[in-house]
Amino acid sequence: MSIGQSWLSYPQLVARLLLLSSEKSTGTLFCVTENDDSVTIAMEKGKIVALSFGLTQGLAALPLIRTVANCRARFKEKLVLRLDGSLPANCDVLRSLQLRLEAPYPRRVSVFLLDNRLLRNTIEAQASRIFGPIASVLCEEQFSYIDRLVTRDDLRRFLKALAAAAGKPEYAGNLIASVLQKTGIEERHRQRHQRINLFGIWGRTKEV
Repeated sequence: MSIGQSWLSYPQLVARLLLLSSEKSTGTLFCVTENDDSVTIAMEKGKIVALSFGLTQGLAALPLIRTVANCRARFKEKLVLRLDGSLPANCDVLRSLQLRLEAPYPRRVSVFLLDNRLLRNTIEAQASRIFGPIASVLCEEQFSYIDRLVTRDDLRRFLKALAAAAGKPEYAGNLIASVLQKTGIEERHRQRHQRINLFGIWGRTKEV
């Protein structure tokens, strides 16, 4: 049976997908947003096997789908036009759709070394190791919210937000430790404080 076309808010759209997944449905959910963008989400036995938003397909369509406010939707059973083997696990796709977040920072916050390609590559590599292939999309989403990181604490908050967006906030500590270690930021921070402490001790000794 096809589910009739009706207006859905984004939370209702996600709820519809969760229901279709739990019922192990096969077919395609066709959506048209209030801005006349087309969205298709294909499922096979409850697993999301293809995504598209306009001309954008696959994992790259995921952040675009998360921008939908309202849409008309119709589910056509047993109609699956294509399969996309590059998508991450079904639970990760659904979790990402559920965890649509507002920007974790204001749109104009200074962030540390974001223009440093080594740091960006390190964050993506470590996030992918921990969260899987969906990490690259989440990284780009999070990077778009901020301009430059200015402190180590900013970087920690950024990585915590990334872990939350991946639906695994309990892995934030692991991600932070690995990024700080791989980039050498933690070691430079430690050496800097050692120098500060040495100068402080020397200064007090001098005064005595």
